[in-house]
Amino acid sequence: MSPTLTLPGIRSLHRFGKKKIYTLIFLWFIASLIGYATTDVAKERAPMLAFPEYESSMYTFDTAIEEMCVAWRQHIKTRETCDSAFRYKPLSYSHDSIRIKRLSMMPTIMEMTYNDVVSRYINMYCDRNRQISYMMALSQHYFPIFETIFEQYNLPTELKYLSIVESALNPRATSRMGAAGLWQFMPTTGKLYNLEINSLYDERRDPIKSTHAAAQHFNDLYSIFQDWNLVIAAYNCGTGNVNKAIRRAGGKKDYWEIYPFLPTETRNYVPAFIAVNYMMHYADAYNICPAIVDMPLVTDTIHITQRVHLLQVAEVLDIPIEQVRQLNPSYKRDIIPHSEKAQFLRLP
Repeated sequence: MSPTLTLPGIRSLHRFGKKKIYTLIFLWFIASLIGYATTDVAKERAPMLAFPEYESSMYTFDTAIEEMCVAWRQHIKTRETCDSAFRYKPLSYSHDSIRIKRLSMMPTIMEMTYNDVVSRYINMYCDRNRQISYMMALSQHYFPIFETIFEQYNLPTELKYLSIVESALNPRATSRMGAAGLWQFMPTTGKLYNLEINSLYDERRDPIKSTHAAAQHFNDLYSIFQDWNLVIAAYNCGTGNVNKAIRRAGGKKDYWEIYPFLPTETRNYVPAFIAVNYMMHYADAYNICPAIVDMPLVTDTIHITQRVHLLQVAEVLDIPIEQVRQLNPSYKRDIIPHSEKAQFLRLP
């Protein structure tokens, strides 16, 4: 409660002189203003930067990332490249001022805000530096593909890191809701961007075709929102939910202004994206180096019109079947179907 001065109280102070009375009243007035201002600021900012709370039974966002990484490592062989990459110990956290400076120095078009929510995700990736080591290794294969395609669509290069948040760079990743591939397209959205999906073949899992679809989707979302953070949010929860959050925020179109009104997962999504950008860009500063993955960096493509099994390809060419699968994740049952339209077979 604000302090009050009753009439008897003022009379009792009279003996101290008018100057002292005026001084006390002035200090009381200033203290009241500060109190009210502090309360208003706290009420305004607290919900915007609150880290989303979870029930114990909920499938949390960071758990999803961990499970994707574990699932991917089951399909790919890795080796250590340096001791620091696989210490698995939580890394020491850098000071906020250092992180703010580093984020400001990153050559990005997209705004990389730093606050306590982003900080928690950076801390999470520091604690799980093994994941960053795997992502650095896999990115050597996938990022050149993304960068080439994004350049064609004039998109910010840093969008490539969204694939880590979406799928942990696992083209065979499938969510509980049915989203699939590196960019986690739902079936309806995939078909909207002309990705073929049937019993044997799923182009959402094709790194090249799905990235073209993702690039088109990013451009479509940007034409609506004209803000890349809102584009990322809409990519996660849909344009309807973002527009609803904008209305509930009184028409404000800044991500951190509408943050409290977004779905819980989307409130995690943009901070996780910023944290991944930060950790991948400054991995050297944390002494994280890429693992070695048994996945070729250079590939060639053959056009196939006849039905063939990937196991036949592996046996004839003496290539491990798992490597053939890694390079051709769109064939769900290891079968390239007979088709008048040529299908693609990627090989080392």
